[in-house]
Formats: sequence, C-alpha cells, structure tokens
Amino acid sequence: MEKNSKFQDSIDNFSVVLNVVLCTACGLIIGFEDLRLLWCSIFIAVGIHFFGFYFSQGKRMVLLGILTVLNGVLGLILISSPFIFFALIDGLLKLLIGVKMMSKRKEAAIQEPDKNTPGLDL
Repeated sequence: MEKNSKFQDSIDNFSVVLNVVLCTACGLIIGFEDLRLLWCSIFIAVGIHFFGFYFSQGKRMVLLGILTVLNGVLGLILISSPFIFFALIDGLLKLLIGVKMMSKRKEAAIQEPDKNTPGLDL
C-alpha cells in the first residue's frame, strides 16, 4: 500500500475540519428543539465531508457522500416517515461501504506484500 501524498493528507485534514465546522454550525444555527432537522442536517454535513476523501480513498467515498447527503435530504422531505428509518439507512450505508473498503485493502495487502519486510525476497 502506498503512502498518501502531502496533497492527499492536506485534503483529508481539511475534510475533517470541514466536518467539525459544519456539524458545529448545525448545532448552533438549528439548535436542539427539532432533533430530526438537526440530525438530518448532520447527515448532510457528514456526507459533504466524505467528498474530500475521494483523493485518498477513491470513488467509494464519492458514492458514500452522495448516498449520505441524499439520505439526509430525504429525511428532511419525507416527514411522514419515522426518523429511525433514515438513521438506520445512514448507519448501514457507512457500515457496508466501510466493510467493502476494508476487504479491498486486505485483498491488496495479501496480493502485494510489503517490500520492506525482511525475508520476502522471492
């Protein structure tokens, strides 16, 4: 596995800071009276921050960002649907894509052993 470039590390750090700023803004601007509005807005903020990870993690982060933002928006629009439905979808999206990403990394690590590990010169 390759080490991230400085650009990738910078974008990753920016994305984390952006997430903190957006989620804090959600709490400060929206407040805590309407929890559905607050949490759906946080889903959207978290979805937005995933886009920056495209540069270090790949296309799956764009997919996760789109699906997370869409889920948050639908949670705001479909008021007659229970909030728990959108919360479960949010968790499942992150879990499924995260597991898929971890399995891909494990496959890559198995196929391409670390060249710096002693005893692996074939």
